[in-house]
Amino acid sequence: LFQASAAAARVVLGPEVGNAEFHEDAPQKSPLERHPELLWVALLVVIAALGSVALRNARRVGKG
Repeated sequence: LFQASAAAARVVLGPEVGNAEFHEDAPQKSPLERHPELLWVALLVVIAALGSVALRNARRVGKG
C-alpha cells in the first residue's frame, strides 16, 4: 500500500516560532450587545400584541 519515495523532502525541525502574519480578529458582538434597545422594543411589541389579544377575547366573552 505504501512505498517510500526516493525523492521525499527532508525537513529539519527547529525551535517553535510565532507566525508573523497572524492577526487575531476582534471578538464579534451580537446584535443585542450592539443595540440593547432592540430587546426593549421587541418586548414592548410583544406585550402590546398580547394585550390587544387579551382585550379582544375579553370583549367577546362579555357579549356571550
